[in-house]
Amino acid sequence: MSKINVAYTINDDNIFLSVVSIQSILENNSKNELKIYLITDNCFDENNKVSFEKFKEYKNCEIVWINTNVMLRHYIVRYNLNTSFFNYYNLIDEKRVIYLVPTTIVNCDLKNIYEMDLEGNSCAAVEFILSDRHREYYNIDYNVEKPYIYSAEMLMIDLEKWKEQNMFEKLKNENFSSHIKNTTVEEMATFNILVNDCKLLDCKYCYSEPDAHTNKVLNISCSERTQKEYKLLRSHIVSPYTISFAFENPINNQNCGNSYTNLWWKYAEKSPIYDDIKTLRILNKYKLKETAASNSFDYFWLLSRMFPYIRPYLFRIIIGFLIAIPLGLLDGVTALALKPYMDYVIGGKSYEFTVLGYSLSITSLTMAFLIPIAIILFAGIQGVLRYLNSYISSWTSRRITNDVKIDLFHRLIHMHPQFFEDNASGIVISRYVSDPATASKGIVDYIKNITTSLCGALGLIAVMIYSSWQLALIGVFVLCAAFIPVTLLRNRLRKASNENMVISGNITTNMNETYNGNKVMYAYDLQDYRENDFKFQIKQSFDINMSLTKRTAWMSPMMYMIASCGIAIVLGVGTYLINTGKMTAGSFASFVTSLLLLYKPVKGLGSTLTGIQNIFVAMGRVFELFDLEPQIKDCENPKEFKELKEKITFEDVCFEYVPNKPVLKHINLEVNKNETLAIVGNSGGGKSTLVNLINRFYEVKSGAVKYDGVDIREFSLKSLRSSISMVFQDNFLYSGTIKENILMGKPSATSDEIEKAIEYAHLNEMIEKLPEGLETIIGERGLTLSGGQRQRVAIARAMLRNAPIVILDEATSALDNESEAIVQKAMDNLMRNRTVFIIAHRLSTIKNADRIAVINEGELVELGTHEELMQIENGHYKHLYEMQFRQQETAKAGV
Repeated sequence: MSKINVAYTINDDNIFLSVVSIQSILENNSKNELKIYLITDNCFDENNKVSFEKFKEYKNCEIVWINTNVMLRHYIVRYNLNTSFFNYYNLIDEKRVIYLVPTTIVNCDLKNIYEMDLEGNSCAAVEFILSDRHREYYNIDYNVEKPYIYSAEMLMIDLEKWKEQNMFEKLKNENFSSHIKNTTVEEMATFNILVNDCKLLDCKYCYSEPDAHTNKVLNISCSERTQKEYKLLRSHIVSPYTISFAFENPINNQNCGNSYTNLWWKYAEKSPIYDDIKTLRILNKYKLKETAASNSFDYFWLLSRMFPYIRPYLFRIIIGFLIAIPLGLLDGVTALALKPYMDYVIGGKSYEFTVLGYSLSITSLTMAFLIPIAIILFAGIQGVLRYLNSYISSWTSRRITNDVKIDLFHRLIHMHPQFFEDNASGIVISRYVSDPATASKGIVDYIKNITTSLCGALGLIAVMIYSSWQLALIGVFVLCAAFIPVTLLRNRLRKASNENMVISGNITTNMNETYNGNKVMYAYDLQDYRENDFKFQIKQSFDINMSLTKRTAWMSPMMYMIASCGIAIVLGVGTYLINTGKMTAGSFASFVTSLLLLYKPVKGLGSTLTGIQNIFVAMGRVFELFDLEPQIKDCENPKEFKELKEKITFEDVCFEYVPNKPVLKHINLEVNKNETLAIVGNSGGGKSTLVNLINRFYEVKSGAVKYDGVDIREFSLKSLRSSISMVFQDNFLYSGTIKENILMGKPSATSDEIEKAIEYAHLNEMIEKLPEGLETIIGERGLTLSGGQRQRVAIARAMLRNAPIVILDEATSALDNESEAIVQKAMDNLMRNRTVFIIAHRLSTIKNADRIAVINEGELVELGTHEELMQIENGHYKHLYEMQFRQQETAKAGV
């Protein structure tokens, strides 16, 4: 085995990324002896070495830890440098080494890179894909003006030459500091400043996608050669040796849209740390803005997934296809009729034939009358069949579309809350409404069109064979040649279809945000900003479609050229056959007409195949949605929660949205039945997260939330959440009447129950003033009501539900004093004889709570009554309370 040295600089923040990167090396280099240097300093937590221990099981892998002198960081502080590898390279006693950043995965045998000829250079790297803004950043801030800006994500280094050039001493050289303009110099900039003898590699050696989300993949600043290579890789025609996730990675950036994200997770699955990060994989899939539609060429798989929706209507679909067969075959009638018309009518001969031993004949004059009548009759039959076919296909397509939309909506409403946080409304509308319509409505129509076109082509080919089998061979060859342009465009069609669908979603989002944020737009004079953004999106769509047109417009001329060549050959060969008596003029006219008519279904098949590729892209996107699994769902055989008898318990609860970034830390808390617990603390400290665990909006990482000693994960979600009423800071009201919004708390409520809920919510006076009373339409999101009115409608909704547990999340923080006073009275009614959790910034509203929990930085730091907490010297609650009252007194004094 050949020996390959690889080096990483490791810190506590990139452990998971480094492990996955090393896993990718081991997966692709089983034939090589690997020596992997992991360089750290004295700030590194030694406990994190455990994540790398399993790599020792690989016989071909040696892990070498290099713990550097912490004093080297003095140079980072002194010179504002983030240049870890330049500080540490001289500690590796090897001739060569491949340096990788943790965000890079390896997709090849590294021997290809390790043994390359550096051609007298000290290292090798790819050109960095810069935007114009980054190019300016390098030129102005770093004084780097070179023909190439090299990427430091993957370097092939001749360490002997680096040591000869004494790179570390160059870092301390005062001349180096002249490149710094009051900014921290990143590692890549340092590399470009110091190194002047670097071999330029192809992009495939280290591929990255700096602008995957915005689709501005061609808006890059680099050499013409690199741009061409980048476009090639962006089309995934070439598999890159290594892939850098430098701009966004699947762990730290849940919006990672890199087209190789699935490959990253493939390596992560086999790594020692997958159990620690697999939750993020589910959350990452929730981001719908980008999609690779990776299965859009797997037609059998897509149709097998679609078949359950097709099966209920299979009989009608078959009837439609059966109608399509004669519909296509009738295209050959006109061509077939030309042979007797030319041979007998134009030739003035009678048509003689024998039936049951009797000789019969039809005069040319009679045939001149019968043939046109027959053509008209067949055209009428074809028209009736076309109508029936269109009606049946439209009916089945719409029913299939409706079924897909209903199933998708069912999955949407049961999706994890993180899904709605990660996706804009326009993206959801596009993916859940437009894509299913494109996928299911079009599939029946296009398959019907293909059937009709194929049957038409077969009918015409039959006429051609009947007329002359020799010329028919030429015609079939022309037919096959006409399909070549379509097959060549398959990749480009998928890519353009996918990108266009993404942009359509962005445009819908822009429309929704303009509508919902119209007041902010007017207040901050954002009309020009929004309009320019919209123009840019329209231009993106235009550019993609024109790019596709530019690459596909030659298809039609090419098909014309192929057909013309075929016709030219047919004319030559046909003339020869007529002159030699092997073919009549009528047969030749019938053949030529068939050939010309054949071009129509062939051309139709070309455009149909183009359209059907769009269908399959949409289908791929639809089934990506079906494959999204909600993280939170019922366990097997869940229990039904009936009532809270004693208490709610938080037992050593820990929670984090992102691995290794805890939001709640070891929370232990008991809340008795009918107790009111107020939760206060610093902003972002975990207050709302804590109450969101009660109704399983999110799942605890460790520990448990229990009702009367039973883990809430054992209860069905429906019964658990029906036991809780929530009132938020900004309560969402659905378009409709006030009554309809209140009834959402309990759709089966009686008139008396509704009246009591309205009374307790102090809504009577407001409703009496409205012309339509309870039947007043409140508009989308309830924007025709004031903030206080919306809160009281939400409280009435919660009152009607009559749930034993109530959560009030900043329910009065956005209200003025007068509205707050009325809403507070309504909340007092809601809280009576219930277990209540109150989150509030205004501490004056929670003085009467039974107990107050102070959550700071994810920890329960204080717990007690208002009086008890005020007695704690230098206590968190006391500090918050006194600070608020000082602000209030200052405000009053100012007035």
